[in-house]
Amino acid sequence: SQRATSLRGGAENTGRIRKYLYVLFISMSLTGCLWGTGTGNPEKQPASDSNSLFTLRSYVCVKLTNCYNLLSANDCQAGMGVQTNIDTELGLSEGQYASYEEVEDAVYDGVLSPHLAAVSQCADDIYQLSCEDLDARDVYDPLKSNPYENLKNIFSPACEGIFGGVL
Repeated sequence: SQRATSLRGGAENTGRIRKYLYVLFISMSLTGCLWGTGTGNPEKQPASDSNSLFTLRSYVCVKLTNCYNLLSANDCQAGMGVQTNIDTELGLSEGQYASYEEVEDAVYDGVLSPHLAAVSQCADDIYQLSCEDLDARDVYDPLKSNPYENLKNIFSPACEGIFGGVL
């Protein structure tokens, strides 16, 4: 019966991951419907790569919520968005932007242009991490005043190529 409970927990996590990825897919698919009026009067269009950092944030949060069952996707999204120390990990100068959300805004506004191959490799590296890897890197600690203080540790060296050199 303990094994059945263990298997059931795995199935629940798999189902939860599928649900998050489905929501992510739907939200990304619908973003094209959000700009413009549908009658040929376009509003501000995002740069073609504007969703790449939002997608990366989603990968991070899917990984974290899969490993830390008490963490919600919304809390993770919000916590990562306001993190101030994820800059050099993405190939930016330290302190160049005040938060991850500001980096996303700069991409949306066309000020920054991420290397999409590096975003893809970074996301893949994050996906490959085990929960034990996250614990060893002290990526998330709900007992700290800022549980995301060490979130920067989730990023691989490949992530520096997002705004730094090309892979």
